[in-house]
Amino acid sequence: MSEALIGVAVGGVIGLFGSVIVLIVEYKKWSKDRKYNHLLRKRERMEALFLKVRTGFPADLVKGRFSIDAATDVLHLCPRSVQSVYWAAVQDHERTAEKISGHLAALSMAMKAVLADIDKQMDDA
Repeated sequence: MSEALIGVAVGGVIGLFGSVIVLIVEYKKWSKDRKYNHLLRKRERMEALFLKVRTGFPADLVKGRFSIDAATDVLHLCPRSVQSVYWAAVQDHERTAEKISGHLAALSMAMKAVLADIDKQMDDA
């Protein structure tokens, strides 16, 4: 075989490896961007849901009657940590100002912990 043919073959192999490496790097970047965007949308959905639940919750606690819409949102859409705090507040029949503010603070902390967890996942992505 001539040296020119060997040079062309070696150049083709090097070009193939270069293309494959670029393809792998671009795929990883695309995958990372996709994960970040998914987490960003999840955070926005959770934030809107938490705002909706938290808006009517203080008045519901005072009245002792809870919105079915908010309760089903918590039951089906919120993480377990938020659910447990919400249901503990619903089941507590002692409705003093201290108890109500304690439940509101616990609910707010649980919601912020979920958002902080999503933020951490976004930072790691």
